[in-house]
Amino acid sequence: RTADESGDGITRDDLVITITDADNVDHVIDANSTGDQGSIRALFRSYPDPLVMPFGGPTGQIGAIVDLPTDLAVGTAKVGWQVLNGKLPTYVELWQLSDYAKDVELEVLPGGPGTPHEFLEKMTQGGLGTLSDLEPGSRIRFRLETASTNVGAVQVQVNRDTTILGGEPTKFDQRYRYRETHLIEHVVNDSSSPFSKQATVELIRPNGGTKSDFEFYLVWMFRQTSLDLTGIEGVTPDPQDPTAGVLEPGHFRAYDVDGNLIQDASVTLKAYY
Repeated sequence: RTADESGDGITRDDLVITITDADNVDHVIDANSTGDQGSIRALFRSYPDPLVMPFGGPTGQIGAIVDLPTDLAVGTAKVGWQVLNGKLPTYVELWQLSDYAKDVELEVLPGGPGTPHEFLEKMTQGGLGTLSDLEPGSRIRFRLETASTNVGAVQVQVNRDTTILGGEPTKFDQRYRYRETHLIEHVVNDSSSPFSKQATVELIRPNGGTKSDFEFYLVWMFRQTSLDLTGIEGVTPDPQDPTAGVLEPGHFRAYDVDGNLIQDASVTLKAYY
């Protein structure tokens, strides 16, 4: 079962899948289908990894795991689905879809279940990208270090010299953005400073949390060949590991839920590319 923002959900009873095979025979799969007819094994809701660019958007998807009928004709089939009882979640309706889809192509291969086949990677329609684009992008992780277990807010100043650390566009994000920690960013350009791209990143958790709840990333849309941490103002690189560093005091502040400054706080950085 999945659930939308209103708490309503789609169950197997609300989903009907129709596959028209290469011989123009319709195969209908619903909650009552079993065995050779095919079956709906599971429905699930998924989200893209926020650290993936450009595909790491906030929108969720509904997926279904389906056993196909055993008597599908070999060749190109057309798949359609329909959601009954007005159960299409609102986050799907934001895409301006109706409660059905049709004519999604499915290639039925010869040999039956268990027959090995070689697959080739293809560009998606319109040349949007390849499978490697689904991997996390080049990124710098900012991690709060503190013994406090009641952290309420963290503010980090990330000023970047784009001649050292370029590769626009970028974004700030969390790996687990659906936690209770809220990320807010304010970005300005100051041409008078070599660190002209200046961002104030604030993470707020009203009920408090530990350091793991205040981790965030600077993510690049396109993969970088290197990420030089000296391109961020106030970073002291690790002499043994150029991909790691520490942000100097004065470039961050951490507070507990009562608004008191956390004295033992530090912010470490780690680059991945």
